[in-house]
Amino acid sequence: MVPTSIAPGPSAGIVYFDCSQIGGSPVGRPFRDQKKPASNSLPDRSEFPSPAQEEVIESVLAEKREALQADPKLKFVATVYRHRDGRLFLQDGQHRLVASCVEGRPIGFKIKSVGFPLKPNSWEETRYVNDRVPAKERLKQTK
Repeated sequence: MVPTSIAPGPSAGIVYFDCSQIGGSPVGRPFRDQKKPASNSLPDRSEFPSPAQEEVIESVLAEKREALQADPKLKFVATVYRHRDGRLFLQDGQHRLVASCVEGRPIGFKIKSVGFPLKPNSWEETRYVNDRVPAKERLKQTK
């Protein structure tokens, strides 16, 4: 059984999140807010990380979904836990996380207690794009 919520506390480690509980992609969706509830909201910011970048490249997402379908092993993403407010921030693995959510699969959050939160601040600020060259492809072109 994969836990559906996390409480990382002050120490680093790995916790598991069942992406099936959010019912699809987090892209464009708000975090849970007691003041203005929304039916499509994501879990609390202490349970689900803020995104690392503003865009989800559809071709990369398709690759990650295919990889998940071909290999059922649990995937992991790197996150940072901010002590002052208990929030999680994604550092690496945004496309793996979105793919796991779309596929309704569990994922592991490798939590570090030090690191720098990246922008954007919310999944509401993210969007799908299909006109971008993924960073790994840009890096290959510069070599």
